[in-house]
Amino acid sequence: MPQYINTDAVNLGQILRNLVDNALKAAPEGTNITLFVNVVEESRILFEVIDQGKGISPEKVHLLFKPFQLMDLGYAGTGLGLYISKLYAELLGGDIRLTDTGKRGTTFLLSIKNQANA
Repeated sequence: MPQYINTDAVNLGQILRNLVDNALKAAPEGTNITLFVNVVEESRILFEVIDQGKGISPEKVHLLFKPFQLMDLGYAGTGLGLYISKLYAELLGGDIRLTDTGKRGTTFLLSIKNQANA
């Protein structure tokens, strides 16, 4: 089990800030936002950001990681955050995706390569 994560801290930080910021914007007041960090393999780390917001319409999921796409969730933005986060995740040897939890809210999964054990 890795004792530390060896990756680009700036890019990882930007991705996590974006995901948590989006969750804060989407989650109703008084609800929880959860961040899990799991070691999936020796060389892979999985981050989960979960909110209890109204979720994302199934018709719009395919637009999530495209530039300049706003999800009409009632807050302003440029529509670039998830697009840039996806690019950074790929630079870190991983991926980011939305999971279908079948319930209210969203769960974003970020998988990155841990260079410490690569």
